Amino acid sequence: MRDRESYLTIKYSVVMPLHKMHFFTDKAIKSVLTAIRDRKDVEFLILDDSQTAVVFSDKMIQHIKLPKMDLINKLIIGTQLAEGEYYCNADYDDISHPQKFEFFDKLLEANDIAGANQCIFFDSKSGKSYKPKDGMKYRTHTYQNERISFPWLQHSNSAIPLKWLRKFGYGNGQSIGMAHTQGHIMTDSPIWAKAKIDGLKFGFFEDIIPNAWKQCYQIIHNDNVNKYTKEMWATDFIEIKKPKGVL
Repeated sequence: MRDRESYLTIKYSVVMPLHKMHFFTDKAIKSVLTAIRDRKDVEFLILDDSQTAVVFSDKMIQHIKLPKMDLINKLIIGTQLAEGEYYCNADYDDISHPQKFEFFDKLLEANDIAGANQCIFFDSKSGKSYKPKDGMKYRTHTYQNERISFPWLQHSNSAIPLKWLRKFGYGNGQSIGMAHTQGHIMTDSPIWAKAKIDGLKFGFFEDIIPNAWKQCYQIIHNDNVNKYTKEMWATDFIEIKKPKGVL
């Protein structure tokens, strides 16, 4: 058993896969430091498989360039290189998606990285970091002020869909926009549930569904896509009924 003094001097490592949006990285680092502010000795391992040139001036940051690889392989490499007991960071855009916490936990457990002391999610929208187990209690915003991202809009001209949504009253207090995640449906939102029902009822999705269904089909049948990504896309695939004449 460690004595009290060893707890105070222990080193902690934050393993952070760098996402495409590099401009969030500095904010994420500051936010994670705030989230673990009781730790004195912290190192950051930034795992970068992008082609963009990024320079970090902070000496605590180890910028590790990697060939293109998926999230879990970045985390495996990062935790192997980490000197201390480590935190894993996932740079997700929206804290209002609790299924992302569950997905990330399963990802770690399935790949024997369950020993990580904490997993921290950086929410670029609020600029704050959260621990997965505490994620739900931070959902203090109401649905009426929540951004609605419609996954199928990314496959078509967004002007007509957005006009349609506002016509049926979905623009009152909500920010409506195109999906910025990998096509994930906000299944926990009553606004989305109502919009989906109305959309199907009035034929709103007729021009969007074929492309969305086809993309989901291609991803979940692609041998080069890992099974966790396939599982996430399969949720959409199951919900979208196969359109006539597709594939």
